[in-house]
Amino acid sequence: MADEVIQPDGGDQHQETETIKASLGWRAALSDTYKDDPWAKEHGKVTDFFESAVKVKAERDDLNAKLEKAIFKPGKGATDEEITAYRKAMGIPSKPDEYEFPETEGVEHDPKMMEWASKVFFEAGLSKEQGALISKSWDGFVQGMMQAEEELRENTRKEALETLKEEWGAEFKGNMELIKRGWKAYCL
Repeated sequence: MADEVIQPDGGDQHQETETIKASLGWRAALSDTYKDDPWAKEHGKVTDFFESAVKVKAERDDLNAKLEKAIFKPGKGATDEEITAYRKAMGIPSKPDEYEFPETEGVEHDPKMMEWASKVFFEAGLSKEQGALISKSWDGFVQGMMQAEEELRENTRKEALETLKEEWGAEFKGNMELIKRGWKAYCL
């Protein structure tokens, strides 16, 4: 019985080794460092462990592919070159006057406003596309305000005329004619 070693206390080392190997299962083949690793313990079979490892590798490869395309914002103490590279990658112009303000029908851009906006866009680190989107959106907002103001003015004028018609009654036409003559004589 070469495999069997009798211990001084009467124990059988061969049986103890077989019992340990049986309780560890496939992990018995791992080095001692990994036999009790929690991740290894959660897998009942070598196939389960291998499938899990393949999944982890695929996720790692996917993350690495995403990281290769990632643009990282420079931190404190970044060099001018790092900041310039970041701004270029993000589509941020190198100077404020490189922003574009698309023309919108019915809206005339004020040069002072465009100069101010260009500086703010640059300071905020906006890309050219973001600046153009804000400009176009602003133009739409201004047009909406102008249209609402025009509608308010027209409604106010109509209400005022209706009030005068009620107050003046039959004298409305004659009074309106006098107002027109006065306007021409003194205001134009």
